[in-house]
Amino acid sequence: YPVIIQIFKNNDAVHFAQTDVNQDGTYEYKFRVLHSENGYTKKIFDGDYSVTIFKVVYLKQGNLI
Repeated sequence: YPVIIQIFKNNDAVHFAQTDVNQDGTYEYKFRVLHSENGYTKKIFDGDYSVTIFKVVYLKQGNLI
């Protein structure tokens, strides 16, 4: 099942993603966002961020009470 990744800066959500989990339980998600204007390039996500990761769990409907 996939994991959901939420990235926050100053308690504001700035990026959401979902990625699959490998059979060994590992996962990897990479991204980089650049802003380029007049020959100047700036990394948008420089700085400190909080990251929250949720694992998706599917329940069989017959097991619900």
